[in-house]
Amino acid sequence: MEDGKAPTEGRGKRGARQGLLLPPWDEVEPKIRAVENPRDAALLWLLRNGLRCSEAIGLRTSHLFQDNGNAVARVRGKGDKTRDVPLFKATATAVWLAVEQDKWLPEMDRYVLTSQHKPSLSRKAAYNICMEHTGLHPHTLRHMYATGMVNEGVSLPIVKELLGHSSISTTMKYYHVTRGQLIEATNGSGL
Repeated sequence: MEDGKAPTEGRGKRGARQGLLLPPWDEVEPKIRAVENPRDAALLWLLRNGLRCSEAIGLRTSHLFQDNGNAVARVRGKGDKTRDVPLFKATATAVWLAVEQDKWLPEMDRYVLTSQHKPSLSRKAAYNICMEHTGLHPHTLRHMYATGMVNEGVSLPIVKELLGHSSISTTMKYYHVTRGQLIEATNGSGL
């Protein structure tokens, strides 16, 4: 799932939460790639990379690091738990551009997503940015990430860790068995 591209199988499935109908990634991706404001693009890519809205707006420059050549964000989630989230290349690029273009001093430990008048972006501003550019709620981009990872074959325990869930039952809502998977399992069983 390089650069956030979701697999084609299972698109349009209903998410368990609020009966959410997930749009196909190939409809959303061009909207995100077309965003010219570096901060807005970074926000959308961070959400698409599985961060909660609060985690994305709370991300600081000191929380970004490299691990074996891969960009990683250390985020503080629910229950004040910390986890490391590997970033898609597109996410890392967008975050770097947002930090570079910002008017705040680059050597300061500061928020990655800033507003014009405050050192950090508000949740309402983040919501408005998502709606303006994609027409989607911020959490929908997180759902797209999780569903794409599960459909790509990533194990539920790994997805659980990437999302910062405390229980695997929370992560299970992203697991959807498709008709194609059932047919493939039956035909490949050798019975």
